[in-house]
Amino acid sequence: MGDKVYVEQVKDQFPGRIVYLFGASLGGAFAIRYVVTYPKAVDGLILSCPSVSEKLPIGKGTRMAASFLSLLNVKILFDNGIDIDYLSHDPEVVKRHKDDPLRYDKATPRFAHCGFKAVKQCWNAASVITLPTLMLQAGEDHLIDAEKNKVWFENLASEDKTLNVSVHKENE
Repeated sequence: MGDKVYVEQVKDQFPGRIVYLFGASLGGAFAIRYVVTYPKAVDGLILSCPSVSEKLPIGKGTRMAASFLSLLNVKILFDNGIDIDYLSHDPEVVKRHKDDPLRYDKATPRFAHCGFKAVKQCWNAASVITLPTLMLQAGEDHLIDAEKNKVWFENLASEDKTLNVSVHKENE
């Protein structure tokens, strides 16, 4: 319930203002789940490469093990499977991520299991989202399946939606 309280505090602080919820990558999945739970809490969504699909190099056996260990609430840490060089085409952005002392690249089985479950829940949620939505998608995304994300976007129930797919050009 804390997440709704925070949005209400923002709305109270800026009365009469339009409130859009922004989420990037896994944060996009959180934003999607939020508007499914509280469909009238915000006025719209802005999503950047939302995790409604993923193509992490994690095998089926590892995913099953994470699910089982999650049930047991085992507190081990493992590499999250994300190649940080894929976070951006901009080398300076990648460098800032690598140098960030707050960056943490480990996950527990429960976090991984809940993340994969959230991706599935978000995939199935498109047909109930009616809010205005702007979705930004990298066309050459190595972590998110851009084509599947486009399908998800097309399945949004919103009548006011915009998809912007960027394509990186090396010489620009």
